[in-house]
Amino acid sequence: MKEDDIITKIGEDKIAGPDDVYKAVGKHKPDEKVVITYLRDGKQATANVTLGKSDQMRVYSWNAPGADFNRDFSFAWNSNKPRLGISAQDIEEGNGVKIIDIDDEDAPAAKAGLKEDDVITQVNGKAITSTDDLKQSIKDLKKGDTVKITYKRNNQTQTVDVKLPKDLKTVDL
Repeated sequence: MKEDDIITKIGEDKIAGPDDVYKAVGKHKPDEKVVITYLRDGKQATANVTLGKSDQMRVYSWNAPGADFNRDFSFAWNSNKPRLGISAQDIEEGNGVKIIDIDDEDAPAAKAGLKEDDVITQVNGKAITSTDDLKQSIKDLKKGDTVKITYKRNNQTQTVDVKLPKDLKTVDL
């Protein structure tokens, strides 16, 4: 790949901006092979790549051995902030936010029982009317914290505690 190439898909995920890259790469594990579709000079091309990972930060890099290029591209983000593991969007009524995607079954929200189409109405007792409210309500959370989420599913209000996992050290002796 070269400078000015435009990534349009990672695997089956369409890419419209940096947030989409973050989400698409985050669905895969290090050493997993994915196909990247990109535009170069207005022409579509693909590259079969293998994702990599750094121990210090989530840095995924990929290259295409055997292709006419062999260059690493890295996307890094701060992995120290805990995540619920959801994508959410505002709803027209303005009385909550709808979960539109759960990262995977190991995401804290999924482990707590939250599902796509649930509408989050409160976090730790504070009303949520928009995705901005949701981001604000969880911005100071730390790994190991528990957050109380009130949500609606099938017009029934429920509450669940979502535990944000701590980083656990391991050692091979």
